[in-house]
Amino acid sequence: MKKTYLAVTLCTLMVTTSTYARSGGYAGISFGQMVGDADVVEFKDTTFKLFAGHQVNDLIAVEGHYAKMDDTQSGVNLEISTLGVSAVITPIKNNKFRPFAKVGWNRLSTDSSTHIVADDSDSGVTFGAGLQVALAKNFSIRGEYDRFDSDVDMLSIGAAFEF
Repeated sequence: MKKTYLAVTLCTLMVTTSTYARSGGYAGISFGQMVGDADVVEFKDTTFKLFAGHQVNDLIAVEGHYAKMDDTQSGVNLEISTLGVSAVITPIKNNKFRPFAKVGWNRLSTDSSTHIVADDSDSGVTFGAGLQVALAKNFSIRGEYDRFDSDVDMLSIGAAFEF
């Protein structure tokens, strides 16, 4: 629960900072699937991701994220969450289509209902890529792939609001 509060606080801080800057801020939510393995248990389940950021210039944005997944496999309840920050690079930016790549740092936490899977927290590099399509001046959809750890991937689609 503390992690959720931390994620909401981080996103709110980023949104508030961006709002006072009066340009370049964005926030959104994505839904998708997280897949991977934790010790001896493989998992694959739907997940959500909250993200917020600030476009520093035409090429680079700074973005924070929080994602969480709950899955039950073979009687093991597994909760995986990640909280991180990334540099988002947009090499081609036109009015409608914006491909992007990102690299950053995240904290991945794994909690289990049994001792088959060890509870763990680890920090490491995260990276991803995607495509954002503008549907209106301040609204776009985005599809993306994220790799949070060598064993945890996420494929998602979501909406972003710019302000």
